[in-house]
Amino acid sequence: MAGRLKQIVDQVKAKVILKNLATSTLSMKLGTNVDNFTETTPDDPQIEQKLLAIAKELLGDKYSEIRII
Repeated sequence: MAGRLKQIVDQVKAKVILKNLATSTLSMKLGTNVDNFTETTPDDPQIEQKLLAIAKELLGDKYSEIRII
């Protein structure tokens, strides 16, 4: 199933006030522009794991609210 990376990014953006800062931080720490993730971006377990770790760092307590379908 494709699109899991975009789901994570979208959920992080939905839970923060400074969306552009969150997106920039995700991109910088991941080493790739997360704005380029789409519903058709192939899932990559290694990138997903890194992205979730960065999301946990950014969101703190709100991290538990992330749901990936």
